[in-house]
Amino acid sequence: MSLNPYLAHLNDPTTSNYRRVPTFEIKRKKNSSVELQKNPKETIYGNYKNYYGYRATDSRIMQFDKDWFEGKRVCDIGCNAGRITVEIAKKFNTSYVEGVDIDPELIRKARYSLAVTQSLAGSDRQQYFPISCVEQFGMLPIHLQKDFNIHFRCGDWLHESFPSPTDTLYDVVLALSITKWIHLNNGDGGVRYFFKKCYNYLNKGGIFILECQGLDGYRKRAGMTAEMRQNYSDMEFFPDEFPRYLEKKIGFKLLKKVIPDEEGGFNRPLYIYIK
Repeated sequence: MSLNPYLAHLNDPTTSNYRRVPTFEIKRKKNSSVELQKNPKETIYGNYKNYYGYRATDSRIMQFDKDWFEGKRVCDIGCNAGRITVEIAKKFNTSYVEGVDIDPELIRKARYSLAVTQSLAGSDRQQYFPISCVEQFGMLPIHLQKDFNIHFRCGDWLHESFPSPTDTLYDVVLALSITKWIHLNNGDGGVRYFFKKCYNYLNKGGIFILECQGLDGYRKRAGMTAEMRQNYSDMEFFPDEFPRYLEKKIGFKLLKKVIPDEEGGFNRPLYIYIK
C-alpha cells in the first residue's frame, strides 16, 4: 500500500516534530480499496487553505465550558491552520493541546501563527509592535507559558495505530467538520472506526466534541475521486444516525447539543459527549 502523498515528509527524521507513523489499514468491504490522492493540492480531505477566510466568524468556542478544558490534555483532529486550537489553549488554560492535520502546508501555517502568538504573549508587546514588525524582522524571543503548551504535527490520524495502554490519553478530543471527509474517503466502516478510536483516545470522563456535516453537503464532493463516488453510492450509515450510534454502540453519553449562531451557513450542531 503506497504512502499518502501528504505524509511523504512525515517519516523524515529531519522534519520538525518528527513522529513515525505505523502502517495501518481500515478493514473494508470486499473489492473496496483506497484510492490515494494523486494531486496533493486537491482538497479531498477537506484541507481548505483558506478555511478561516470562509468562516468569517467562529462562534463555536463560545459554546465550550471552561471546566471541560482547564488543566486538561486536548487533541484537535483536523485542526487546519490551528486558529481554534490556539484559542482553546489561550481561553481555557489547558495543560497541553495537540493539533493534528493531514496537510503539511496547514501545519506550517499553524506553527507560524502559534509562534506569532507566543512572541507577543506575556507582556504589553502587542501594544507597540504591529504584525508588520514580525513580518520584517522575525519573531521576538519566545518565553513559553503553560497556556501555550501547544504542539502541531502533520499526520493521518485515522490510520495511525490505537494508543497503547501505556500511552498518555486525552481529556478532550475535538472533531470539527471532518466527518464528511472521513466518510467519503473511507466509507461507513471508516467513520465508525473513527468514532471508536476517538472513544479509545479519551480518559474516562473525557469529552468528545463533534461537529458533523449534514448529508446535503456530501453530494457535490462525492465525485472528486472514484473511491469517494463509490463510498457515497454504498453509504448505508448516514449523518443523522451518528448521535444514536455514538451512544448505543460506542458508549458515549450526550451532555448537550448546541447550534452556534454563525454567519456563512456555519451553524452546524455541536454534540458534546462524555465517556
